[in-house]
Amino acid sequence: MTIKVFDTHVRTKTGRYLHFDVLIEGNDAEKAQAHARQYLLEKGLTDEDIAQSECRFCHVEPGNPVVAQAISQQGYYILELQGCQED
Repeated sequence: MTIKVFDTHVRTKTGRYLHFDVLIEGNDAEKAQAHARQYLLEKGLTDEDIAQSECRFCHVEPGNPVVAQAISQQGYYILELQGCQED
């Protein structure tokens, strides 16, 4: 499975910074943005909480078994990079 990686940066209105990658099978930027929004909702952040957000195609990589399984089951995988874990 070949994975498309969408580099995502979010700044909340309270100043919190989140950096994560949305990994999907296709090259659909709108789908990646929808998955990013879903992930943020799961973190308790709604559109009203967001001051700035960017989700853009970054690169392609071969999928590992964990990522491939998540994409097969839910359509995407989130790779948390910065600020995603609550203190």
